[in-house]
Amino acid sequence: MLKLAERISIVFPVPDDDVPERRQKFIVGLRFRAIASFIFTLVFIYLTYATSDPGPRLSVILALLLLLGSANLAYWLVGSVRGFPLRDFYAHWVVDLVVISHVLYWLGGINVPYGFLSYLMIVVTSATLLSHRAAWTVAAGSAITTLTMAGLQANHLIQPPQVWAVQMNPTTQLVSVSAAVVFYFIFAYLAGTLADQLKHANVSLLRARGQIELQNALLEEKVAERTRQLEKRKAEIEEFVHIVTHDLKNVSVGATETARRLLDTERDTLSNRATRYVEHLLEDTRRMNEMLRHVLAMFRIDYQFSKSRRVDLEDLAKAVLRSESSRLEAKGIRTTVETLPEVVLDESQLKHVLTNLIDNAIKYVGEKPNPEIRIDCQSDPAEWVISVRDNGIGVSKGQVERIFHLYHRGPEQLVAGISHEGQGVGLAISKRIVERWGGRIWVEAEPSGGSCFSFSVPRVSA
Repeated sequence: MLKLAERISIVFPVPDDDVPERRQKFIVGLRFRAIASFIFTLVFIYLTYATSDPGPRLSVILALLLLLGSANLAYWLVGSVRGFPLRDFYAHWVVDLVVISHVLYWLGGINVPYGFLSYLMIVVTSATLLSHRAAWTVAAGSAITTLTMAGLQANHLIQPPQVWAVQMNPTTQLVSVSAAVVFYFIFAYLAGTLADQLKHANVSLLRARGQIELQNALLEEKVAERTRQLEKRKAEIEEFVHIVTHDLKNVSVGATETARRLLDTERDTLSNRATRYVEHLLEDTRRMNEMLRHVLAMFRIDYQFSKSRRVDLEDLAKAVLRSESSRLEAKGIRTTVETLPEVVLDESQLKHVLTNLIDNAIKYVGEKPNPEIRIDCQSDPAEWVISVRDNGIGVSKGQVERIFHLYHRGPEQLVAGISHEGQGVGLAISKRIVERWGGRIWVEAEPSGGSCFSFSVPRVSA
């Protein structure tokens, strides 16, 4: 035989909530009861003063409402001691049914218009706080209470005072009571169904949140594994670059030195063809050394630590131009530096970019008269755009697409009989630097001839 507690659990089932959730439902239920009691109390206080002879009936009603509201304190104290069991709500609703029935009695019994709608508040509350089954249970209790009062009043076993009552014939009373009972169960069905759907939705959301948290954990694990793989790959790349820039460079330097000594000591005994071969070997090994140096420079840009600080860009640009003063004077280039902002970046990297762009402008200024280099700035809400403009030989459309590629050389030109040819490294390194701090770099042809190299600097504060 099942124990009494197990039988009660079957007859009056409740959700299996944790203590914090049960506590929250207690708060909601008691708050609803307190608000309803307070509103009805205000109504009856107004009725008491508005009625010329309210008599003792309204005083009784007010006392019942105050009792209903003050019962919240007892409910809370008992619930906190017992761990806020939701099954206690059934006891609360029994008290509510009794008090509401007495209030209805003192207002006029079953003759009070829409009086039995008061029970619907309990039905809706039971569906919201507990379950669909709880709403049906409370609806059944409301129906029994309503039918009991109607039967007692119809058989003249009770004679309620007619405060808010209207005169009804037996047929009207039967229809009113029947409609009330039907509404109890309709509301129990509707409110219970909606409450169950909301609860199922909450369960689905909790399940989805659990799945998302699980996916996040798996994603974090994959990211961590990917990070470890990248760190391993980075170490391998560092080792490879070390081999290229040190071991291979040593071999290349040795080959260069061997070719140079061979050319110095055996030039007279070598044939013209052998001499050309040795000279080609010497030139190739020197170029290999230069390429290895460039690879190391690119690697350092990607992995070296940036030390950002506030830099006066105008002072830095003027300092770079001063360092190129001999070349500028030799070509008769006039320079203009407009107002430039202070930026927060690694000064050495910023200087590297400016130096490369100014060097490129000097190199490709051409034989045009009145050569000029101008450095200016345009302001944008999110960034500064720094431009280095020249009126030199310009950049063709085909060059624009490839000019920032590594080892892409610019066109050869003669200036004062001297050949100038790019090495295809400076602009590639500049692009890597600018993109590392989150900027952009590009080149455009000037309408009046020449080219304009621009790069962006994020507007951030130190």
